[in-house]
Amino acid sequence: MNETPPNPGSEEALAQGCICSEIDNHWGRGITCDYELFVIRPGCPVHNPKEDVSCPQK
Repeated sequence: MNETPPNPGSEEALAQGCICSEIDNHWGRGITCDYELFVIRPGCPVHNPKEDVSCPQK
């Protein structure tokens, strides 16, 4: 099951280890536009986790 993570900067996301900006993301509400837009910090374990890039075993 692939659950959608909580919005970046929200209290729920921060509780899960989110390191995205609370202020830039208006505490999970997103940037005010006609669509949802969020600032995602590189390496955020909730919203931009690093994938395993190890070499495949032969």
